[in-house]
Amino acid sequence: MPMDIPIKSQITSESAVRRECRGWVKRLSTPRRGAERRRRWQRRWLGGEVEECISTETDQLPVHRQVWTMAVAAVVLVVGFMCTHGAHARLDDLSRARCTAACMDQQNKNQCESECGLLTQTKPGKCPPEDTLSMFERACFQNCVRDVDCPGTDKCCVHQCGVTCQHAIGLNKEPGLPAVPMNVTVKGTKWQRYKAVQWIPSNAGQGRVVYLVQERKHAGLQLTTQLFGSWRTRSRRKRNKHMLTSLTPGHWYQVRVAAVNANGSRGYSLPSDPFKLDVEPNKPEEPNNLTVSKQGWVDGRLTAELHWERPISDLPLHHYKVFWSHCVRLSQQENTPSNPCKPKSVIVKHKTVTYKNTHFILKDLEPFSLYFIQVQAITIPYGPKKLASEKAAVFIDTNKLKNATYNWRMQPQNVVKDLRVLGFHRTTLDDLEARLVWSASPGRFQVRWAPHSSCSCIKNNPTYQAITEAFQYNIDHLVFNCKYQVIVNAISSSKSARFTFTTPLCTQVNSKLPC
Repeated sequence: MPMDIPIKSQITSESAVRRECRGWVKRLSTPRRGAERRRRWQRRWLGGEVEECISTETDQLPVHRQVWTMAVAAVVLVVGFMCTHGAHARLDDLSRARCTAACMDQQNKNQCESECGLLTQTKPGKCPPEDTLSMFERACFQNCVRDVDCPGTDKCCVHQCGVTCQHAIGLNKEPGLPAVPMNVTVKGTKWQRYKAVQWIPSNAGQGRVVYLVQERKHAGLQLTTQLFGSWRTRSRRKRNKHMLTSLTPGHWYQVRVAAVNANGSRGYSLPSDPFKLDVEPNKPEEPNNLTVSKQGWVDGRLTAELHWERPISDLPLHHYKVFWSHCVRLSQQENTPSNPCKPKSVIVKHKTVTYKNTHFILKDLEPFSLYFIQVQAITIPYGPKKLASEKAAVFIDTNKLKNATYNWRMQPQNVVKDLRVLGFHRTTLDDLEARLVWSASPGRFQVRWAPHSSCSCIKNNPTYQAITEAFQYNIDHLVFNCKYQVIVNAISSSKSARFTFTTPLCTQVNSKLPC
């Protein structure tokens, strides 16, 4: 397939294209809407017909609008040229391996590969007939310009309604391509975290052959093929063997290999049998560099922020646990005891922090007190259990922080967003509950709800309220077919979210209870 694929004007009739071009020139000539039009122009017009269209249609505009339109069109043409010819930055792994094979015997390999990447590459094979495409494959949009814009061996194909990436056909009959590697096997080595991969080499084909080795993996004790991640390239090899290094215990792996030469590739081999290391995963290391910062007093209580670094772990982390205990209350003159926590700790509080965060805000710490803080890393389940790290620990002596000045009141307020009702369910014959959900930063939230004055069946319009630390709450004491108003706000914020809804009829609620 030639690399400069037909654009819209080559797919539809010339008169239709001309009408569309006139419309685009008219819209682009309006400066205040030019930014949005430029983006849409860029997506639809990336060919030589742009120049002809511009020169013809802008002649009939006023002079000042001609200048604006030509300036916008110049930007579009430059961006279009970059998108059309800057293919090297978007080359996939097979295309890079193709350049490596083509430049293997060249004296200056780096320059050769750079120039190869900038050239317009056409992939082997043919586009499938349009009548064999599914409805989704015939979607009316343009998601590629050249073959190199498509992953793997896919080609950029034009059909009646758009330009999309399709699986190439006829690769087995293409001359000059190396055969697909066969019998990919993985064997153990004398090193526990290494595996050796071998396959039958590709003798057929022309020129030098480069083997592209890819792997995918998923964590867990049991093999679940649906959990495998995306394929990622391990190496490009000249020989038909590769040593897999730095494998992680507790993970399942698969490997596949593609043979590539200067003409292209027939694609990847069948994946190898899933395999894993013979050693069990270790528990994660304890969180690193646990520190306390941003200490400040709010209404006579200390607020501080914990920070730590993500620890090394064989298994992916699932969450962190933060523990804090009020060890002992000190007088203003008393020094910190040498070992205060063991005999005097009574209550240990804890919170769960998502694995994405490595910080936590401690609030309402009492003055003249000593607190013992611990942070622990927890992995995803490995069989019936999760692996937990040792706890990193630090003390907070609020007596020494009596002059802390960080102003927490000036911090961005925790604003509740996307407040809505997720569903209704009945608890008794006459009582109805609704599940509220919202999004916000972690904290404590006040939930208030009351019937609207239009609900004549409810006397005195009582107002209910509750406190929760979750991002959801089930409000109760609701009456069927009645209008309610809900107010949710973070305790630390003066801003609240309001929501009004009407409860359904009894017959509209899915329940085994009779109406």
